[in-house]
Amino acid sequence: MAKLSEFEEKGSGWALEKIISLEVNINKYEIGNGASSFIKLPDQIRNKNACINVKNNDEACFFWSIVSALYPSKANSDRTSSYPHYTTVLNVDGLETPMTIGGISKFEKQNGISVNVYGLEMNVAKEKTFYVSIPLRLCKIKLARHVNLLMVQDK
Repeated sequence: MAKLSEFEEKGSGWALEKIISLEVNINKYEIGNGASSFIKLPDQIRNKNACINVKNNDEACFFWSIVSALYPSKANSDRTSSYPHYTTVLNVDGLETPMTIGGISKFEKQNGISVNVYGLEMNVAKEKTFYVSIPLRLCKIKLARHVNLLMVQDK
């Protein structure tokens, strides 16, 4: 609207008569408690082979995800045995599991690793279901060691 006012003020002679359509989408996204244990990815995401989903039985999914990003596996990328144990390569002192979105800043400071977290929003259009990634947490400064994580919640 500011550009329209500026356009009118410069003597164009044009004026806005009416707005035919206006669409505003507002979504509320509830962030869960945090990263805990293994949750199977939706098939549509898993089939893209773009995400590593480490099968862990503890509440350290966040730490295993970080390790899988920093120490790529040549085989069996879904197994914890394919990576160094997170306690040997990360400073987890004073960090609680499961990790919460609010606890990530402390992790970043302790480890010199920046972290972005994305979530999935399910949409349906023309009888087809698809997922859109949405940012849940973006780091303030991207460091040399940087990880993008996808947070999936069990519904």
